[in-house]
Amino acid sequence: MSLEYTAAVSPQQPGDGGSATLAGSVRSGRRALSGVALTLTDQAGAQVARCSSGPDGQFEFPVVATGTYLVIAAVDGYQPHAQSLTVRQGSVASLEIVLDPAVGVYGVVYDQHTAEPVAAAVVTAISAAGEVLVSTVSEPDGSYRLVGLEATSVTLVAATTTAEPTATVVEFDAAGTVPQRRVDLAVAAPTSLSGTVTVRGEPVAGLALTLHDPTGQPVASTTTADDGSYRFDGLEPDTYTLRSHTSAPAVTPVAATTTDADVTLRAPC
Repeated sequence: MSLEYTAAVSPQQPGDGGSATLAGSVRSGRRALSGVALTLTDQAGAQVARCSSGPDGQFEFPVVATGTYLVIAAVDGYQPHAQSLTVRQGSVASLEIVLDPAVGVYGVVYDQHTAEPVAAAVVTAISAAGEVLVSTVSEPDGSYRLVGLEATSVTLVAATTTAEPTATVVEFDAAGTVPQRRVDLAVAAPTSLSGTVTVRGEPVAGLALTLHDPTGQPVASTTTADDGSYRFDGLEPDTYTLRSHTSAPAVTPVAATTTDADVTLRAPC
């Protein structure tokens, strides 16, 4: 990021204590940048003034006194910049701020089985050396954004409390022609299967149940509770067969989904 001087410092009338007005513009390349937050602080770090650049990139500070200040410019998607500036009474200077795009990645975290957005997923960018560069949490609509990645290659890891972490390698253009990359991240949220076993409408407690995958292999087992209820967690979306361990086994095919599937087995009398 670079800073070039082309803004004007215009002294006010003599006898005003040496006050002046500071104005300028912000751009990236040849494009004017609007909405850039500009902060002016004194040498001790105390805020003196704030403003934002307009649609044409122009901004203006009313400076209360001549002296040395720090000008800070920041906007999403660009590298922030800070530059010291001395305002002298009677002098004419110019301030044109040139911001470089920040290398970053953005997108949506979604469930790979339902395509629904996933909120509160932790997205972390890791360097090739294994260093954590930056992290964020996906919004309610599944969106996320990471900026300020000073690397040409990063690994994005998306993780939730219910899904296994997934990793995606992102390569950036070394020349910086495409600093912002969109990468949507899929996570595999496990499903749950639950239901109740009844006989003539009455719950059956203590009944052993086994869940089988499409090949017939058992993948999980449980026993019904006092109210006849059962639950299997951490399942991959698939079609399962639920078997009860009775003298005459009751077999019910179950299509597991990413939401609870309520299934009732009617055990033999």
